[in-house]
Amino acid sequence: MAKQLKDINLLKAYEVANKPKEGSTRLFILLIILELTLALFFFSMYVTKTVSLSNENVRIKDEIKQKEVMLKELEVTYKKKNLLDKKKEAYDVIVSRHLKYLKILDNIENLSPQNLTFENINLSLDKLTMTVRAPNAQTVTQFVYNIQNSSFFSNITFNSVNGPENAKTSTITADIVGK
Repeated sequence: MAKQLKDINLLKAYEVANKPKEGSTRLFILLIILELTLALFFFSMYVTKTVSLSNENVRIKDEIKQKEVMLKELEVTYKKKNLLDKKKEAYDVIVSRHLKYLKILDNIENLSPQNLTFENINLSLDKLTMTVRAPNAQTVTQFVYNIQNSSFFSNITFNSVNGPENAKTSTITADIVGK
């Protein structure tokens, strides 16, 4: 008996075996969409973080520049303060010397006779040199005598009394001991 042979369509069998199922295609598309969404989400998070870090960096740089300007202003102010302190110290020294000079000049004025004039006074804190003029030699010698008897001056020296009769001059030097 002869068997009947059936014709086997292998192409159809291959298509049936390898035919994608409708559900798996949808699942595949959904997975791709999900992956793209996640990639887009992470990319947007990355961009957002990068932009926020960039903005923070710019803000910090601006703040550093402001602080540097403030620091420079502070340094200038500190230098000015130091200069003012040094000026104050110098003024204090000058004022204290000035008061000492005034005290010395007051003593000289109190010791000088009425008709004695001063042509030149060189004054330091411990030495006095002056050139005086008077109408007569007695007035000059009276002034030298007054200075010698003062406790404010010591080591008084003077050269001779020179000049015409109504204009006698002399140079007197003294150490200042009263301060």
